[in-house]
Amino acid sequence: MKELEQLLYRSVMHPVSAKSLTIEQKKSALRYLMFLKEKRSGEIKRRGCAEGRKQRVYKTKDEKHSPTVSTEAMFITAIFDALEERDVAIVDIPEAFMQADIDELIHVKLNGELVDFLVRLDPTYAAFIVHER
Repeated sequence: MKELEQLLYRSVMHPVSAKSLTIEQKKSALRYLMFLKEKRSGEIKRRGCAEGRKQRVYKTKDEKHSPTVSTEAMFITAIFDALEERDVAIVDIPEAFMQADIDELIHVKLNGELVDFLVRLDPTYAAFIVHER
């Protein structure tokens, strides 16, 4: 629920009627995925993202890269930091992907229980539910 609350709080999305979308827009809509992991403390860590596999068809490799640093680059940087005895700070930017600028319109589709949770948080989304197949 917290992850979906952040989507609403940050106003990163707004509902669109399926009837107003073209067939191409419906086909290119990305599914919203939610990953849950229980930490050793018992706290549930959650991560939501849009599944970008459909973008492979019409995006070049440069257009669809992830801004996440590679593991190798992180270790190399850590080695130099240690050798040069640098001060290091670790920073977490909450909801970082929700704060990124996107220069295109992307349609994201929520399925299953995520729809139920979203409607529980904001009942106005109920008018946009579509049952497929």
